[in-house]
Order: sequence, then C-alpha cells, then structure tokens
Amino acid sequence: MKQFSFLSILILLASSVSSSALAKCDDLLSELSRQTIQENQFNTGRTLGIYKDELSDHFHNFLLNLRGHQVWIDAGAGEAKAVREYHAQVKSEDARAYTLAIGYVAPQSQKYQDFLVQAAKHKKFKYLSGRFLEEIPLKDLPSAALISDVYGPFHYSDRLDVVLEKYLSTLKKGGELYIKTIEGFRILEDSAGNEVSFNDYFSSISGVQAIRLGRSNFRIIKTSDKVTGIRRAQYIGSRGEDLRTRVYRVE
Repeated sequence: MKQFSFLSILILLASSVSSSALAKCDDLLSELSRQTIQENQFNTGRTLGIYKDELSDHFHNFLLNLRGHQVWIDAGAGEAKAVREYHAQVKSEDARAYTLAIGYVAPQSQKYQDFLVQAAKHKKFKYLSGRFLEEIPLKDLPSAALISDVYGPFHYSDRLDVVLEKYLSTLKKGGELYIKTIEGFRILEDSAGNEVSFNDYFSSISGVQAIRLGRSNFRIIKTSDKVTGIRRAQYIGSRGEDLRTRVYRVE
C-alpha cells in the first residue's frame, strides 16, 4: 500500500474489533473455496451499474458523495471494472475518493492495463492481489468510508465472522458496508440445527445498524468505534447433494 501517500496520516481502526478470531487462512477456506478463487471460477467483470442494481441506490449515492480524502474498498473486485468506471465517472481528481480493489487474481485485460497508466498519475487507485482477504493484515488496509463485497470474500470464506470482523475493523465510524450474497445458497444455523437469518445475525452485532435491502443484500452502517458481538460462523458442509448450498454453524 505504499502507493497511497495518504496512508501515513491514516489511523487504522485495528483496536475497534478484537483480532483474536483472525486465524491462519488455511483454517478459513476449504479446498473447494480456495480452488474456486485461485482459478478465477467466477464473474470478474461486474460493472458499476450492476453494483447499483445489486446494492441499491443507497450504495450508488453514498459512493458518488464520497470526498476526495475518503476511501472506497471493493473486495472481490475481479477486473476492478466497477472501480474503473467510478474513476471515469468522477472527473475531478480532487473530488474522487481513493480506491482499493482486492482480488486474488490480478486483472490482465488490456483495458485494465491502460487504466493503470492513468491511475498511476493521480495515485488514487491500488489493487491488492495474490492474497486472500483473510491473509491481508489490517496494517495493509486503509481506514475506509465505504466497503463493497459483491459475491466476494463474504460469499466464499469458510469463516464469515472473520471476514466481517476485518471489514468492520477497517470501516470508519459512520462508514457503510454493502454485502451481496445468495442467501438461499448460504444458510446459517445454530447448534440445534435451527436456521438463523442473515438479518438476525447482523442485527445481533453491537455498534452497527444492519438494513436488509433485498433478499440477499445488506447495508451495514458502523455507528460506534466499538463493535462487539460478531458470532462465529463456521462452514460445516453442504446441504444434501447441492454443493452450491453452504451451511454455516453460528455459535
């Protein structure tokens, strides 16, 4: 993250959420999840328009109202197409927020390479690749006003609580986290086997306000520097023969 000159004055919110749950990545991703991510077996070209459709106008308006000193982190960014389109849409460099795209596989397209040439001039774009989100230390992540995860790490990790904890540690008070997953294929259940809704899971966290935007869309506003009550959510297997359905045990 050395390319971000503003990092020297940012204070990371690492102390706002306990880091005790940040175990080694080998414990956080099943072999199937790891292979899916490493081999890029997913949609990597989602546009800013798709983000608006999936995450609602709330996300789009919040993004466009960011100030030049603020930061947007897009986790699971793929080709960083949404980020690139944001840079093209906000013409003024002073008004444009700093952007950090995170993806395991670095983009290779010519359009992305051309964008890098322009981005290098204003130093408001960075792409972190080669590591899973769970492996990236908080010191490498700037404090952010906005974080988006559209079928990203939260969708693939075997420890949803660890991903959420990292997001909320990085997010500034008053900042917003937007998550899009497929709730029908991501099932939470308690120790007795009773299903736990994502809405109940998010709402039980102290220091945030969770708002359901759709069946699988969530807007999470950080209302306090101190966030507690993130319950462990561990992947325990699939339901039946449908390998797409991932079940997590909530403790």
